[in-house]
Amino acid sequence: MTRVMALGLFSILIMQAQDNNRKGLYFNFDFTPNASLIGNNVPYGEKFSLYDRVKLSPPDVNVPVRTIIGSYGLTTTPLVAKMRNHHAYAGEVGYWLNNSWGLSLGASYFNTHGSDSGLVTSPPSDDSNYYVNGVGLFGHQNTPVYNQLEAKGTDPLSPVGYHGENGVSVMRGNAMLMRNLVSTGHQHLDLLVGVDATKLANYRSDGRTERAFLYYFYGLDHRDNHISVGQNGRADYSLMLGPSLGMQWQTKVWKGFTLEVKARQSFDFGNVRRSGEFIDVDDVNRVKGPIGGPFTTVYKSDYLYGSAPYSHNDSAVVPVTDMSIRLKKNVCKHMALGIGFTTAYMHNVPAAPTIDFPGAWELTGSTRWLSQNRNLMLSGMTASISYTR
Repeated sequence: MTRVMALGLFSILIMQAQDNNRKGLYFNFDFTPNASLIGNNVPYGEKFSLYDRVKLSPPDVNVPVRTIIGSYGLTTTPLVAKMRNHHAYAGEVGYWLNNSWGLSLGASYFNTHGSDSGLVTSPPSDDSNYYVNGVGLFGHQNTPVYNQLEAKGTDPLSPVGYHGENGVSVMRGNAMLMRNLVSTGHQHLDLLVGVDATKLANYRSDGRTERAFLYYFYGLDHRDNHISVGQNGRADYSLMLGPSLGMQWQTKVWKGFTLEVKARQSFDFGNVRRSGEFIDVDDVNRVKGPIGGPFTTVYKSDYLYGSAPYSHNDSAVVPVTDMSIRLKKNVCKHMALGIGFTTAYMHNVPAAPTIDFPGAWELTGSTRWLSQNRNLMLSGMTASISYTR
């Protein structure tokens, strides 16, 4: 057994000695068009449709009393601010001191966001049919307010506007010590040991708007209330640092083509500050004018502004798994172009908080801010350019 191990070690040394041309500087730049971020497309609310219908059974000469038939139901549709695909950039510069030892520095950047908006209206109700279409946010479904400008049916309800926005930015860097394990005339296998650095940020903003208009609320004048309810949340990170361990493999495959595969696991430690603010505004004006308008403002009767801020600091550990594959083709002595695929999987990432109203809207004592964590995966096809001196 000892002789076999000695023979294996001798073979590795011989293979390393076969290639002494690796010493020197190299540079790689990767461009990932339309990189995708998976894991942050979570619902920020929902659209709901409620109906309650009542009718009498068909006349029947054998049945002296007609039966009241009622039906009701509720349907919901999630609201999602889907993350847009966006460009990502990465670069690496390294220097091989000799065929066995080298140093490298790497950096990458990605930033994306998603947005969503729309308007929900309720069909007219009557004595036999009752309809409510609205928007549920913050864990709570609100019936739209009365708006007598919507002169339809027995219960004119305000249209409800909604909006949602979500964004993520990721900046990363690393410093690695490279140790060659196997080297032949056609391939290299290297161990990577070093430090990884990550700077993350996540923000969200969502809310809804309504209008409560009541004719002749002030005698001959009317009450016009523009209502907006929303929240803003952020998760801002300190510079997170941690150990990183990986492997990279490079082999020549065919007529100037080279295949490169790299895998790296990091554990980044740092602090995160989660903050947010919930805002509720009633902007009430006294207006005058005929039914249906136009209206002119007499004066602003009320401006009610409610705010519920939130801030919390916590420590965080974010494991990050990086994998990439690249196929390069030499275009001249020192330069190569390539295509490939890259992915970075970030585990248990603290995200921007959201407020929650689990009970009735007036029961503010049950209100709470919820901390949220995400598993995020950034991936895409890459185009690369490499320079070796």
